[in-house]
Amino acid sequence: MYYIWQHILTYDQGRLRINLLLNRASEWVDICSYIPYEGKVELVVKKPLSDVLVRVPEWVPANSPDVVANTKTGNHPITWEGRYLNLGSASPGEMLTVTFPISTRKTTETIGMYFTPWNSKATP
Repeated sequence: MYYIWQHILTYDQGRLRINLLLNRASEWVDICSYIPYEGKVELVVKKPLSDVLVRVPEWVPANSPDVVANTKTGNHPITWEGRYLNLGSASPGEMLTVTFPISTRKTTETIGMYFTPWNSKATP
C-alpha cells in the first residue's frame, strides 16, 4: 500500500507527474479527486512547477475533446503526451481542475468457491 501511495505522484526537476487520481497531499501539490462520483480532479499548487502532467483514466479515449482543464480564470490549454495531459507550468496558489467523462459498468466476479469437505456427505 505504501508504494502505491508513494507513487501517486512523482517529481523530478520541476516536472510533476500525477500517475493515479487519488486524494494526496504533497509538498508540491494537493490532489482532490472526485472519482468515482464525478470525472473531476482538482490540483492546488504549492510550489512553482515547470510542467504538470496528469494521467487520464483508461476509459477516456486518448486525445478526447471531452477532457477539459480549467483555472479560476477559465479554460487552460492542454497537450496530450500518451495517456498524460501536460498542463504546462503552474504557480503556487493556482488551482487547476481537470474534468473528463466518467463511465459506469457492471461486472460479475467470482472471488472464491465455497467448499468444505467435512460438510459433504459421501454416498456409497
